Amino acid sequence: MIWKITFILLFVVYTDVRAQHVFNPKWDRASGGNNLEEFVQILQTSDGGYIVAGNSNSGISGDKTQNAVPIPGNYMDYWIIKLDSAGVKQWDRRYGSNQEDYLNSIQPTSDGGYILTGTSWSGTGWDKTCGPTQSGTSRHGWVVKIDSLGNIMWDECFGQSQTTILEHLEQGQETTDGGYMFAGHMYPPSVNSTYWLIKTNSLGVQQWDVLYGGSGNDFLSDAKQTPDGGFILGGESDSPVSGTKGLPCFGGADYWIVKTNSLGVKQWEGVYGGTGIDLLTSIVLTNDNGYLLSGYSYSGISGNKTQPNWDTTGGTYDYWIVKVDSAGNMEWDKHFGGSYTDRECSTILTSDNGFLITGVSGSGISGDKTEISPLGVDPWIVKVDSMGNLQWEKTVFTRIADNARSIQTADGDYVIGCTAAGNPIGFMTHATHNLSNDYWILKSGDSIISTSVSVPDEAPDFQITPNPARSNFSVSLLQVKIIRLEIFDYSGRTIYRSEKPEVLTFECDRFERGVYFVSIKTDKGNFVKKLLLE
Repeated sequence: MIWKITFILLFVVYTDVRAQHVFNPKWDRASGGNNLEEFVQILQTSDGGYIVAGNSNSGISGDKTQNAVPIPGNYMDYWIIKLDSAGVKQWDRRYGSNQEDYLNSIQPTSDGGYILTGTSWSGTGWDKTCGPTQSGTSRHGWVVKIDSLGNIMWDECFGQSQTTILEHLEQGQETTDGGYMFAGHMYPPSVNSTYWLIKTNSLGVQQWDVLYGGSGNDFLSDAKQTPDGGFILGGESDSPVSGTKGLPCFGGADYWIVKTNSLGVKQWEGVYGGTGIDLLTSIVLTNDNGYLLSGYSYSGISGNKTQPNWDTTGGTYDYWIVKVDSAGNMEWDKHFGGSYTDRECSTILTSDNGFLITGVSGSGISGDKTEISPLGVDPWIVKVDSMGNLQWEKTVFTRIADNARSIQTADGDYVIGCTAAGNPIGFMTHATHNLSNDYWILKSGDSIISTSVSVPDEAPDFQITPNPARSNFSVSLLQVKIIRLEIFDYSGRTIYRSEKPEVLTFECDRFERGVYFVSIKTDKGNFVKKLLLE
């Protein structure tokens, strides 16, 4: 195999000076063991470090100091890892028993510890003191209260009765009275899934619970205590007017939110969607006492949705955010996406009263998306102002990404987490353990800069010519400092890599035909382009 590649640096000066967002990675790390990890959430801690939470079935290996139970490689357990401010591991802890235990949420508590909320099929044993005597007989909610070092203070189970089939807890939060709120969905006898809200005292002892739903399926995804002491619940619903649901659907499934008082009594509800499917994932409390509802949709303009889908065939999802006031009245909605599926995973309120939307995208350059996802699906972050207007967006080029989420740190930077697997590529500078699924965390600076060397309108960051190519091709760049150049085949295998390349010449007259990706890391950012060799 002989390569011939010519790299030409173009020194271009433009008269205009343009402000542009710069994505500035500071560090990244892959955390896991020799089997599978599934990232769920990341929080910044009071010492400037981070708690990373999810699920794992790995044994003692890599970053894991405790085996999955009962047998590594079999069932998932809750697994959290503590990092310092530079991403260096400090400690890790496993929480599980003799079957599947899936963590869905971690939230801080006022004593410096955390409340872990999830779903379990396990019986008692190992780290679990509650549950059915026979494991695997029913799915139920399992919450674990830990201190600041990960030590278990208490745990409690909810559900597991003979009158219900499946219980699933999605969210937990300490309430203003020192107790806790837990929320999810359950399947009562002869009824489809309904929202489920539980209130406990400070030790997890249940005080009351309430169900909300109609005759269809109602799946809760997020819940929060509101400033008035009540609760806001949100998810997806395909129920008609029935049961406790007083509003009809617009289509296959819509966003459905329910506002209650402090005792769980319903005060009002809202339905938002079009004639397709609209799936809510996140509720953000806004500074005007309203709510931002965030998720993904493949509805077109219909129902109360005013935004089209970028894929006019209606076959793929876009991010869709909806702003409502304190009574649930819709104020505006926005969509973001490209020509393929873009699935929102989380949204946060930022320090400038805007929002950062994070998810995963398989779209190429289309719609709102200005960068490709060459290996299929990558984290995609979208920054909008307080009115939902797009400020910037970034594809975080990794490998086999899922469930991407972000936080804004005390210094104004962003930390992005997801599940990823494989060798280093793009922003991912560390291989995952055993090349299997790990938690992957990236810290990036956030800044707006002015530069006199800017890309003209409609021009890409760099060009490959000719493309398609048969024997030789050239890469043309603006005046930048090249830090690393890599070429990957379609499977993501690195076939060429050079640090700080200058002029490189190779020949490729015997090179196999196919699709490749040229990735360049520069002092202005990371760029990837697709190359076809005929």
